[in-house]
Amino acid sequence: MHFLCAVYRNAEIWLGSCETQTLNKIMEKTRLYFIDNLRILLITLVMMLHLSISYGGEGSWYYKEGRADMLSSIALTWHNGTVQAFSMGLFFLIAGYFSASSFDRKGPRQFLKDRLLRLGIPMLCFDFVIGPLMAYPLIKSGAWGSTNYRSYLVGYYSRFHIGTGPLWFVEALLIFAIAYFLWRAYVKKTAPRCASSRASSASISEKCRA
Repeated sequence: MHFLCAVYRNAEIWLGSCETQTLNKIMEKTRLYFIDNLRILLITLVMMLHLSISYGGEGSWYYKEGRADMLSSIALTWHNGTVQAFSMGLFFLIAGYFSASSFDRKGPRQFLKDRLLRLGIPMLCFDFVIGPLMAYPLIKSGAWGSTNYRSYLVGYYSRFHIGTGPLWFVEALLIFAIAYFLWRAYVKKTAPRCASSRASSASISEKCRA
Protein backbone atom coordinates (compact mmCIF):
# COMPACT_ATOMS: atom_id res chain seq x y z
CA MET A 1 0.00 0.00 0.00
CA HIS A 2 2.81 2.45 0.91
CA PHE A 3 4.59 1.59 -2.33
CA LEU A 4 1.44 2.36 -4.37
CA CYS A 5 0.96 5.62 -2.51
CA ALA A 6 4.54 6.65 -3.28
CA VAL A 7 4.05 5.86 -6.96
CA TYR A 8 0.83 7.87 -7.07
CA ARG A 9 2.47 10.86 -5.32
CA ASN A 10 5.33 10.84 -7.83
CA ALA A 11 2.87 10.63 -10.72
CA GLU A 12 0.89 13.52 -9.27
CA ILE A 13 4.00 15.69 -8.76
CA TRP A 14 5.65 15.04 -12.12
CA LEU A 15 2.58 14.80 -14.35
CA GLY A 16 0.10 17.15 -12.71
CA SER A 17 -3.57 16.56 -12.03
CA CYS A 18 -4.79 16.50 -15.63
CA GLU A 19 -1.91 14.27 -16.70
CA THR A 20 -2.68 11.99 -13.78
CA GLN A 21 -6.24 11.81 -15.08
CA THR A 22 -4.85 10.69 -18.45
CA LEU A 23 -2.91 7.98 -16.63
CA ASN A 24 -6.14 6.92 -14.93
CA LYS A 25 -7.86 6.73 -18.33
CA ILE A 26 -5.13 4.44 -19.63
CA MET A 27 -5.55 2.21 -16.59
CA GLU A 28 -9.34 2.18 -17.08
CA LYS A 29 -8.92 0.86 -20.64
CA THR A 30 -7.11 -2.22 -19.38
CA ARG A 31 -9.28 -5.23 -20.17
CA LEU A 32 -10.66 -7.02 -17.13
CA TYR A 33 -10.39 -10.61 -18.27
CA PHE A 34 -11.93 -12.01 -15.10
CA ILE A 35 -15.13 -10.14 -15.98
CA ASP A 36 -15.08 -11.75 -19.43
CA ASN A 37 -14.59 -15.15 -17.82
CA LEU A 38 -17.43 -14.48 -15.40
CA ARG A 39 -19.73 -13.55 -18.29
CA ILE A 40 -18.77 -16.72 -20.16
CA LEU A 41 -19.56 -18.77 -17.06
CA LEU A 42 -22.95 -17.08 -16.62
CA ILE A 43 -23.84 -17.49 -20.30
CA THR A 44 -22.94 -21.18 -20.10
CA LEU A 45 -25.13 -21.62 -17.02
CA VAL A 46 -28.06 -19.88 -18.72
CA MET A 47 -27.66 -22.13 -21.77
CA MET A 48 -27.65 -25.19 -19.50
CA LEU A 49 -30.74 -23.85 -17.74
CA HIS A 50 -32.76 -23.64 -20.96
CA LEU A 51 -31.43 -27.00 -22.07
CA SER A 52 -32.57 -28.57 -18.81
CA ILE A 53 -36.05 -27.10 -19.33
CA SER A 54 -36.22 -28.97 -22.64
CA TYR A 55 -35.48 -32.26 -20.85
CA GLY A 56 -37.75 -32.04 -17.82
CA GLY A 57 -36.82 -29.09 -15.61
CA GLU A 58 -39.42 -26.53 -14.59
CA GLY A 59 -39.62 -23.43 -16.74
CA SER A 60 -40.83 -22.05 -20.05
CA TRP A 61 -38.97 -22.63 -23.29
CA TYR A 62 -39.62 -23.15 -26.99
CA TYR A 63 -39.15 -26.91 -27.06
CA LYS A 64 -39.69 -29.75 -24.57
CA GLU A 65 -38.60 -33.36 -25.15
CA GLY A 66 -41.62 -35.14 -23.68
CA ARG A 67 -42.04 -35.91 -19.99
CA ALA A 68 -39.02 -36.74 -17.82
CA ASP A 69 -39.01 -39.26 -14.98
CA MET A 70 -39.42 -37.95 -11.45
CA LEU A 71 -35.74 -38.13 -10.48
CA SER A 72 -34.58 -36.28 -13.59
CA SER A 73 -37.31 -33.67 -13.17
CA ILE A 74 -36.31 -33.01 -9.53
CA ALA A 75 -32.58 -32.79 -10.35
CA LEU A 76 -33.09 -30.49 -13.35
CA THR A 77 -35.56 -28.28 -11.49
CA TRP A 78 -33.10 -27.95 -8.60
CA HIS A 79 -30.41 -26.96 -11.11
CA ASN A 80 -32.71 -24.38 -12.68
CA GLY A 81 -33.70 -22.87 -9.35
CA THR A 82 -30.07 -22.59 -8.26
CA VAL A 83 -28.96 -20.91 -11.50
CA GLN A 84 -31.93 -18.55 -11.63
CA ALA A 85 -31.29 -17.49 -8.04
CA PHE A 86 -28.19 -15.50 -9.00
CA SER A 87 -27.37 -15.59 -12.73
CA MET A 88 -29.55 -12.84 -14.18
CA GLY A 89 -29.13 -10.63 -11.13
CA LEU A 90 -25.36 -10.91 -11.54
CA PHE A 91 -25.69 -10.01 -15.21
CA PHE A 92 -27.56 -6.83 -14.25
CA LEU A 93 -24.97 -6.06 -11.56
CA ILE A 94 -22.08 -6.31 -14.03
CA ALA A 95 -23.87 -4.17 -16.62
CA GLY A 96 -24.79 -1.53 -14.05
CA TYR A 97 -21.33 -1.43 -12.48
CA PHE A 98 -19.67 -0.43 -15.75
CA SER A 99 -22.39 2.01 -16.86
CA ALA A 100 -20.97 4.96 -14.91
CA SER A 101 -17.46 4.71 -16.39
CA SER A 102 -18.94 4.19 -19.87
CA PHE A 103 -21.09 7.32 -19.48
CA ASP A 104 -18.12 9.39 -18.27
CA ARG A 105 -15.88 8.14 -21.07
CA LYS A 106 -18.34 8.54 -23.95
CA GLY A 107 -20.52 11.42 -22.82
CA PRO A 108 -24.35 11.49 -22.70
CA ARG A 109 -25.14 11.39 -26.43
CA GLN A 110 -22.61 8.75 -27.39
CA PHE A 111 -23.59 6.64 -24.38
CA LEU A 112 -27.25 6.66 -25.39
CA LYS A 113 -26.45 6.10 -29.07
CA ASP A 114 -24.20 3.18 -28.20
CA ARG A 115 -26.87 1.54 -26.05
CA LEU A 116 -29.57 2.02 -28.69
CA LEU A 117 -27.36 0.44 -31.34
CA ARG A 118 -25.97 -2.43 -29.26
CA LEU A 119 -29.22 -3.31 -27.49
CA GLY A 120 -32.08 -1.86 -29.54
CA ILE A 121 -31.15 -3.22 -32.97
CA PRO A 122 -30.60 -6.86 -31.85
CA MET A 123 -33.84 -6.73 -29.88
CA LEU A 124 -35.85 -5.48 -32.86
CA CYS A 125 -34.21 -8.00 -35.21
CA PHE A 126 -35.15 -10.86 -32.89
CA ASP A 127 -38.68 -9.63 -32.26
CA PHE A 128 -39.58 -8.97 -35.90
CA VAL A 129 -37.53 -11.60 -37.75
CA ILE A 130 -35.62 -14.23 -35.76
CA GLY A 131 -38.37 -15.07 -33.24
CA PRO A 132 -41.03 -15.92 -35.86
CA LEU A 133 -38.45 -17.86 -37.92
CA MET A 134 -37.50 -19.94 -34.86
CA ALA A 135 -41.14 -20.90 -34.44
CA TYR A 136 -41.49 -22.21 -38.01
CA PRO A 137 -39.65 -25.58 -37.65
CA LEU A 138 -41.26 -26.20 -34.27
CA ILE A 139 -44.74 -25.70 -35.70
CA LYS A 140 -44.01 -27.74 -38.83
CA SER A 141 -42.65 -30.64 -36.75
CA GLY A 142 -45.72 -30.62 -34.52
CA ALA A 143 -43.79 -29.67 -31.38
CA TRP A 144 -46.37 -26.95 -30.72
CA GLY A 145 -49.39 -29.11 -31.38
CA SER A 146 -51.68 -28.47 -34.34
CA THR A 147 -50.93 -24.76 -34.60
CA ASN A 148 -50.93 -23.34 -38.12
CA TYR A 149 -47.92 -21.15 -38.92
CA ARG A 150 -49.98 -18.48 -40.64
CA SER A 151 -52.36 -18.32 -37.68
CA TYR A 152 -49.35 -18.13 -35.39
CA LEU A 153 -47.95 -15.13 -37.28
CA VAL A 154 -51.30 -13.34 -37.18
CA GLY A 155 -51.57 -13.91 -33.43
CA TYR A 156 -47.89 -13.03 -32.84
CA TYR A 157 -47.96 -9.65 -34.56
CA SER A 158 -51.45 -8.74 -33.39
CA ARG A 159 -50.41 -9.02 -29.72
CA PHE A 160 -46.82 -7.99 -30.42
CA HIS A 161 -44.71 -6.17 -27.85
CA ILE A 162 -41.02 -5.34 -27.69
CA GLY A 163 -38.71 -7.70 -25.78
CA THR A 164 -40.43 -11.04 -26.36
CA GLY A 165 -38.81 -14.38 -25.58
CA PRO A 166 -35.20 -14.49 -24.35
CA LEU A 167 -34.66 -10.85 -25.35
CA TRP A 168 -36.54 -9.65 -22.25
CA PHE A 169 -33.14 -9.19 -20.64
CA VAL A 170 -31.95 -6.92 -23.46
CA GLU A 171 -35.17 -4.90 -23.20
CA ALA A 172 -34.67 -4.47 -19.45
CA LEU A 173 -31.05 -3.41 -19.95
CA LEU A 174 -32.12 -0.82 -22.52
CA ILE A 175 -34.78 0.60 -20.20
CA PHE A 176 -32.28 0.85 -17.34
CA ALA A 177 -29.69 2.46 -19.65
CA ILE A 178 -32.18 5.12 -20.79
CA ALA A 179 -33.21 5.77 -17.18
CA TYR A 180 -29.55 6.14 -16.18
CA PHE A 181 -28.93 8.48 -19.11
CA LEU A 182 -31.83 10.71 -18.06
CA TRP A 183 -30.67 10.72 -14.43
CA ARG A 184 -27.07 11.61 -15.26
CA ALA A 185 -27.93 14.10 -18.00
CA TYR A 186 -30.69 16.04 -16.26
CA VAL A 187 -30.49 15.33 -12.52
CA LYS A 188 -26.93 14.58 -11.45
CA LYS A 189 -24.44 17.06 -12.87
CA THR A 190 -20.84 15.89 -12.74
CA ALA A 191 -17.89 18.13 -11.96
CA PRO A 192 -15.37 19.17 -14.69
CA ARG A 193 -12.93 16.41 -15.47
CA CYS A 194 -9.75 18.13 -14.23
CA ALA A 195 -11.46 19.27 -11.06
CA SER A 196 -12.72 15.75 -10.55
CA SER A 197 -9.18 14.46 -11.03
CA ARG A 198 -7.83 16.90 -8.42
CA ALA A 199 -10.50 15.81 -5.96
CA SER A 200 -9.60 12.18 -6.62
CA SER A 201 -5.91 12.94 -6.14
CA ALA A 202 -6.59 14.74 -2.87
CA SER A 203 -8.68 11.84 -1.63
CA ILE A 204 -5.97 9.31 -2.44
CA SER A 205 -3.31 11.55 -0.87
CA GLU A 206 -5.33 11.77 2.36
CA LYS A 207 -5.64 7.97 2.44
CA CYS A 208 -1.90 7.62 1.92
CA ARG A 209 -1.15 10.00 4.81
CA ALA A 210 -3.45 7.93 7.01
